[in-house]
Amino acid sequence: MTLVEMLVVIAIMAVLMALSLPSFTSISESNNLSIGGQLLSDQIRLGTQIASAQNQILEVRLIKRASIPGAPPTYCALQLWTTASTGTMVPAGKITFLPQNIAISENAAFSPLLSLPNLGTGTLPGGSPANSPYVSFKIHPCGYFEPVTAKDAQLYVTLVQKRFSAAASLPANYVMVQISPYTCSPTLYRP
Repeated sequence: MTLVEMLVVIAIMAVLMALSLPSFTSISESNNLSIGGQLLSDQIRLGTQIASAQNQILEVRLIKRASIPGAPPTYCALQLWTTASTGTMVPAGKITFLPQNIAISENAAFSPLLSLPNLGTGTLPGGSPANSPYVSFKIHPCGYFEPVTAKDAQLYVTLVQKRFSAAASLPANYVMVQISPYTCSPTLYRP
C-alpha cells in the first residue's frame, strides 16, 4: 500500500466519523434523559419507603443551581430530607444530581408541579451547593403528597436538555415524571 492510498483511506474514515458524530450525540442525550428520569423516579420511591419505614414525613427538595459558574441556574439536583428527633429537618442522604446537561423544565405548562401553591421553598444551608434555592414537596408515611392538591392536579415535571429548560415549547426528546397524589408513586413517560 502506498502513502497516497493510506492518506485516501484516512480521509474517507475522517469523513465517515464526521458524518456519524451527530447521531452519537443524539443517542447520548437521549440516554442521559432516560437516566435522569429514572434517577428522579428512584429518589421519589426511596423517599416513599423512608417515610413509611420511619413513620414520619419526608421532604423532597428540587434544587436549582448553575452547573458551571456563570451559567443560568436550573433545577438539576434533588435531595431527601427527614425530621430529626429535635424536630428540625436534616438531610436523609446525599444530593443526587441529574446527568450532565439535563434539567427540569421551568415552564409551568411542562412542569406544573413546580408552580403548585404552597410548595415549600428556601435555600440550602451551608455546604455544597450552599445557598442554592429549592422547591419542595412532602411525602407522608401513608404515601400521600403534600401540599394537598385537587384530585385532578397535574403532579408532573418534564426533564429536558438544559438548553431547553426555559423554552416555550417541548423539544422532540424529553421525559415526564408523574407523581400520584395518593401514593407518591412516580411514573415515567417518553415520547
